[in-house]
Amino acid sequence: MCRFIAMHGYIDEASQDAFGIALESLVDAARVDKYSDFKSHDDGWGFSVFTDKSALLYKSIRPIWSDEDGLRKLRQIFSLLNKRRASIVIHTRKASSNTPREVLDAHPFVFRLADGNLFSFAHNGAFNLSILGYTSDNQMLSRSDSYIYAKEVLSKATYRGILQAIRKSIEVGMVKSAMNIAISIKTPTELATIAVNYYLSNKPLYYDMYYLKVNDLYMIGSSTNMEKTAEDLQEAKLEKLGNHGVMVCRETCSKCTVERIDYCNSIL
Repeated sequence: MCRFIAMHGYIDEASQDAFGIALESLVDAARVDKYSDFKSHDDGWGFSVFTDKSALLYKSIRPIWSDEDGLRKLRQIFSLLNKRRASIVIHTRKASSNTPREVLDAHPFVFRLADGNLFSFAHNGAFNLSILGYTSDNQMLSRSDSYIYAKEVLSKATYRGILQAIRKSIEVGMVKSAMNIAISIKTPTELATIAVNYYLSNKPLYYDMYYLKVNDLYMIGSSTNMEKTAEDLQEAKLEKLGNHGVMVCRETCSKCTVERIDYCNSIL
């Protein structure tokens, strides 16, 4: 189980301030989550930053609140993105009982799609990997179920076919508890950010996802940290993505304008 936030769009002074609030909200939610039974998401954290010209990945096995060097790096990177466009994913992890707690298993995971485009994947929930040939849900995995899903399922999809791959995963019963995900995609001409809120659990307070907009920057993420972010920002309007909700942000890097924002409860 995990907490995360994805960001997409143009970064200005207002969004610089909002980023600081959003990051602190995520740190607080990772340390103590009012909606979870286990309280802390303390099995590592990480972030990815995609721009039109670069891609960066950071992972740590330490809890996010105790990794001051990593947090300092992230704040510095975000400050350098002022007046630029980016797709960013930040994730804090609570490992499933049958998965290792190693730095490689911290989210997000970066792979290439079948068409060669780069993607970053972060997940909250658990997958039923028996669909992929794993013998049981209790089998000790060599890597996390999220890593396996990204590598064995999503990396076989194309950029334009990734939502279809996600939908098929749901149809064949691959979701055990939730498929709350954030994906960044970098192509030679586009940046994209995809967020999906899908869960089978009866814990909507924990699993619901929300989004808000600060000028031209969209923030999408887990309930606990997004509620706190909106509360501290005050003027930002918090919107529920909700179970079966999908949000897709796309833009052409050459024009640096948002091409399309989709919100669709019917895709899944």
